[in-house]
Amino acid sequence: STLALATWERAEQAPGILNLAIGQPASSLLPLTATQSAANGLSSYDPRHLLQYGSISGSSHYLTAVASFLGGQLAHEPSPNSLFATPGNSGGLSLVTRTLTSPGDRILIEDPSYFLAHQIFRDHSLDLIPLAQRSDGRGTLDMDLLKKVLWRSRYLSTTTADNPMPKFLYCVPTGNNPTGRTMGDADRARLVELCAEYNVRIVADDVYELLQYGQADAPRPLREHAASLGADATVVSLGSWSKVLGPGLRLGWVEADADMVSRLAADGEVDSGSLTSPLVESLVTSMLVSGDAARHLDALRQSLSKRAEMLASSIQ
Repeated sequence: STLALATWERAEQAPGILNLAIGQPASSLLPLTATQSAANGLSSYDPRHLLQYGSISGSSHYLTAVASFLGGQLAHEPSPNSLFATPGNSGGLSLVTRTLTSPGDRILIEDPSYFLAHQIFRDHSLDLIPLAQRSDGRGTLDMDLLKKVLWRSRYLSTTTADNPMPKFLYCVPTGNNPTGRTMGDADRARLVELCAEYNVRIVADDVYELLQYGQADAPRPLREHAASLGADATVVSLGSWSKVLGPGLRLGWVEADADMVSRLAADGEVDSGSLTSPLVESLVTSMLVSGDAARHLDALRQSLSKRAEMLASSIQ
């Protein structure tokens, strides 16, 4: 089909061309052997966890495995009860957006930011307020600008009926798309403090959080900053296996406070049949529990780091 030829098939047909328009892993970096091994072991699961309708928030074995995996990788282990299964980051972002907003609401979005997220927000008829990134190239959001925007928004919301406060701030704190910048710990703490003060949630697109090369120097996740500052409800984090294991799995998670998780579960589409596949959840769980996912991620980081260095060297 035209759609297929526009993505991976087209790239395969022209091996001499590096197509930077495709945001997906190289075929050589996909964990095919680990996936096959996990599939072979699915018979050990209760059939109700494979081919029946799944739990509203996701299978308990999947959420428990994700929590443990994140704790081992990020030194921030969330409670399984704070996780909610999604069909990847795009599906998770859409779910969170329609849960937190109504048509006509305003949201803050870093500028530049992930361009396809813009369409999701416009599909929900939202008004996007851009926030310029730091001019010095260090980090992402300009926190002084953010404080001014939040102060002005609160002032106008109390004096003018048609100027409500923004419902949330959307950002990609690690590996911003398209700048590649990562927000440092000091800015992350200040971001949480400001948004908590003005009662504006942060929707953090953390799709690249697990792919950071220098893990020893990696900044702490925004959710961890929020917890340490007593502002757990301020940050909603979106995670996905698309860039780690493979986009064809169509599986991810949201990490949020208990009230937010309950609100996600009350969504009409979720209540009708949940958003994810228990079969795929069990497949990924097998890779997490066996250690195959962790071993693949370690090799993936090394490969991506080497490729990045080669690309930068070639350009220079």
